[in-house]
Amino acid sequence: MTQPTVGGATAFTRSRSGAVAGVLMVVPPVVAVASFAVMTAAGGQLVASHVLVGAVVGSVSAVLGGYLASRVPDNPMGWLFALSGVAYVASIAVSAWVTAAQAWQWPGVLAAAWVSEWIYVFALGPQLTVLLLLFPDGSPLSHRWRVLVWTSGAVIAALVVAWMLTPQIHLSQDELVPNPFLASEVAAQLTEPLLTVLGLCGLASFASLVLRLRRAAPGERRRIAPYVVAATLVIVALGATPPLSTAGPYVQTVVLPLLPIAATLCVLRYRLYDLEIAVRRSLVWIGLTVVVVGGYALVVEAVSNLLQRRAGLPESLLAAGAVAAVFQPTRVWLQRAVGRALYGHRDDPDRALTDLGRTLELTAEPTTALDRAAERIAASLAVPWVAIEVARGGGDEESAYATAAGHRPAWATEDCLTTVPLVHAGTHRGTLTVCRRSPGEPLSSRDRDLLERLAYPIAAGAAAFRLTDDLRRSRERLVVAREEERRRLRHDLHDELGPLLAAIAVRLDAATLRARRTGGAEESVLVDLRHTAQDAITTVRRTVEDLRPPALDELGLVDALRATVAGFEAPGGPALTVVATQPLPPLPAAVEVAAYRIAVEAVTNAVRHAAARKIVVSVAVEGEAPGEALAVTVHDDGHGLATGRAEGVGTTSMRERAEELGGHCTLTGSADAGTRVHADLPIGGG
Repeated sequence: MTQPTVGGATAFTRSRSGAVAGVLMVVPPVVAVASFAVMTAAGGQLVASHVLVGAVVGSVSAVLGGYLASRVPDNPMGWLFALSGVAYVASIAVSAWVTAAQAWQWPGVLAAAWVSEWIYVFALGPQLTVLLLLFPDGSPLSHRWRVLVWTSGAVIAALVVAWMLTPQIHLSQDELVPNPFLASEVAAQLTEPLLTVLGLCGLASFASLVLRLRRAAPGERRRIAPYVVAATLVIVALGATPPLSTAGPYVQTVVLPLLPIAATLCVLRYRLYDLEIAVRRSLVWIGLTVVVVGGYALVVEAVSNLLQRRAGLPESLLAAGAVAAVFQPTRVWLQRAVGRALYGHRDDPDRALTDLGRTLELTAEPTTALDRAAERIAASLAVPWVAIEVARGGGDEESAYATAAGHRPAWATEDCLTTVPLVHAGTHRGTLTVCRRSPGEPLSSRDRDLLERLAYPIAAGAAAFRLTDDLRRSRERLVVAREEERRRLRHDLHDELGPLLAAIAVRLDAATLRARRTGGAEESVLVDLRHTAQDAITTVRRTVEDLRPPALDELGLVDALRATVAGFEAPGGPALTVVATQPLPPLPAAVEVAAYRIAVEAVTNAVRHAAARKIVVSVAVEGEAPGEALAVTVHDDGHGLATGRAEGVGTTSMRERAEELGGHCTLTGSADAGTRVHADLPIGGG
């Protein structure tokens, strides 16, 4: 006989696992519905006996756990959830049997009551301990945490044995009968300590989950966070159940299913196990099951309490009618909610366009608008990463601006990205790039249609940004060109016209001396010419200094500031210091002049108006190329700025000089901290 291949054995194993998981998905909900019917017909209390909690939580856990087990049989998460759900449903099944056996004299009432004493531990215990330790990949945080896994399992088993051997069992909520099987007083005394140890194991398991969240990378942290939130809510709900008394079961019915639901959503939304998207219908089915079963139980319980009698056929019919009335609206709402969780607003493009338009409308700054737009698109399509790149004008290949929202996954190669051109008024403005939701899930045609519709307002925002960027760059070029022209003009006046006028003055002096020796009458004329030439030289010097401070070319920015600041020092005046944190690189003429003028103006204001004892001027280059900026700071310990003071000419001049270069200048101060003038002047513009 031919031996089966490894691949065939693997396929057979997966097929068998899928069959078992399918049974776990189908049988528990059917048993839960049957138990409901039996309990209702027998007049049992659905809420007070926690039948409602067991039916809802058990059905959700079994169906979702069975589905995960069928898709990833090697991961114990799905199997544990499914077995926990089976234990939940088994607990309500035996409770229903006890109620029916008492009402209709069925056999096995004591055996069913005995099973109901301990089977609930298998339902809740693993979800509060082992399933917290093994999420999301089926293994604990480290080898040291394996001890807690085995300890939790041992405590759960010991607690089950202790309750099996308890001397008395509950035949109903108020009726105790002797244990029909083996009983032990020691077991009864161990129940409370074991419950305490199990609670401590649950808290330690939750601490492990939180620690896993803190250690995870940003992208992985988003995968774990929903499960942490669900676990937190479950712990709070269980702790608040005793004070809530009658409302406790309702709270547990709503909160306890969050653990399997959160685990499934993490698997689907972030594709931890690369599952198919077909489970979307399963989630809708689970939600409808919760509504049908829970709604039926609540209506029957409410009507029974109102009429002060056991539930019968009229109450059951009324509950069925109420559930049928809300079934279709609930199905539509669940369909939309699950679709929104998995695919964003793909099925509601008008909503996505409205949200994007509102985001662009409420953001005045083009740069910030593009950042917010990328975030909005990532949320609208439920994708992990979105990037917007705005191209520069004039055929420049360098991008004017690029922004991204979300975290680009490690698997996101170029094949996993979808790029849409941003075209506005017939001109290419940039590109919009979107990463697919998972490696094996390309964007569908509806995703692409929505993406193309979202590209239109983004293209308009990119066009606005590029116009703003072009205007800023043009203004920078004008300022730089003006300063460079001033530098050239200063050199021309100083190096060419100045020496010529000085030569004229020297020659006039020589002619005047000759005229005095000869006694000529033209001496007065030569003296007048000499005065005229001297006036011309003075005018040239003043013009040169106005164009560009000579000290900048002679000493450099830092030494020029030191030389100028030294002129403000006087006996009894403030102490002035100029600090440069590192040697400055060659600076554009416009940046040097602006930095010099702003610093001198700030020092002048501090000396005249602040009554400062100490003034510090610091100059440094911040950032990295091409985003370097020259930072100029003037800080004094004077009396600060007056509240409500009007902006003076000097302050306005400093701000305008910085803004001309694409930078900014801020003025802050208080009576305690003095006044601080800080200017950032981009170097790249030069």
